[in-house]
Amino acid sequence: MIIFIESNTTGSGKLFFDFCKKEKFKFFFLTKNPKKYDWVKKNNYIECDTSNFNELRKICKKIISRHNIKIIFSTSDLYTSVAYKLSKVLKLNNNNYNFLLTCRNKIKLLKLLKNKGFISRKFGKFKFNNNHIFPIIVKPNSGTGSKNIYKFDNEKQIKNNIFGKLEKKDYYIYEGFLKGQEYSLELLYFNKKLIFDYIIKKKTNKKFVEVKHISSKKIYEKSKKKIYPLIEYLGDVGLDTCFLHIEFKIIRDKIEIIEINPRLCGGNLPSLINYSLKIDLIKNFIKLLKNKNIHKNLFKKNFENIECAIFYIIPKRNKKIKNVKFKRINSICETKIYKDKLINFLKIQNNFEDRIGHIIYKDKKISNINSYYKINY
Repeated sequence: MIIFIESNTTGSGKLFFDFCKKEKFKFFFLTKNPKKYDWVKKNNYIECDTSNFNELRKICKKIISRHNIKIIFSTSDLYTSVAYKLSKVLKLNNNNYNFLLTCRNKIKLLKLLKNKGFISRKFGKFKFNNNHIFPIIVKPNSGTGSKNIYKFDNEKQIKNNIFGKLEKKDYYIYEGFLKGQEYSLELLYFNKKLIFDYIIKKKTNKKFVEVKHISSKKIYEKSKKKIYPLIEYLGDVGLDTCFLHIEFKIIRDKIEIIEINPRLCGGNLPSLINYSLKIDLIKNFIKLLKNKNIHKNLFKKNFENIECAIFYIIPKRNKKIKNVKFKRINSICETKIYKDKLINFLKIQNNFEDRIGHIIYKDKKISNINSYYKINY
């Protein structure tokens, strides 16, 4: 059995719940606002104050005393640290919680990685008139979802910009901008062993919103040797059972880490991995929780000689959308519209909220993905 603390509203969260129901793997879902999740039925959740750690601890302790709970987990970026802390406090696993918590604080993580040789760019707490060496990236210290991220080429751009408001305890940091292709590294540790690693190529627009993720044997094989020093370092950190989603660039043949997030890859990346490698990360993770001695072939990579990619549909107009129509094309594996995002879309925000759907396709080469769909306003 598994306890979930909140969830993301699309993608991996729903996939977890759907598979648990299908396999009759009982779970408890703790949430402050059940109306936020359209797939959750009344008998599938416990309503509580998920911002109150002591309340969560008492509820989880009571559940654990009555049921065989394997892990406390979350697919919400805001609750991963809480879930890992509860799992450790209630002795379900022994992750290095201090390291996972540091991952949630960008400035602390950058300092740690700088000392370990994984950071070469300059960074620090952002201040106006600080004699920056441009270009720089400015972003919240504990932000997520590509919100409030800015690239500045000079001091004038900073003065003319209106910064987004942050939570009371948060603040902006700056990092030197380094040119180079960006990737994500997906890792799964189980019972203190690394059992899955994979590299995905990323494409972002000018506002640094991820618009496409590409998976292929060529991308993985070309980049995997570069990540060995990082894998060795993480092996000594003290990770028991957890996912890591790591963003990095390769600069002059050396890895430059951007962020380490202590969570499963977000959105619909698990679906991309499944189509590309025939590995269902969520399904197989649940199977491991049920039986830790299950066969290792669960995470054996099955490559095809093709490119598999997920392309996110992002409107180009600040206008209410009627619908999105897709064309029938053989290379398309999956199309999906995020109904809540579509209904509420009014203005481009230059973050993940702009995504109203996606297309996953497999082919040797795609020339113009934009011709695969049409947005009707």
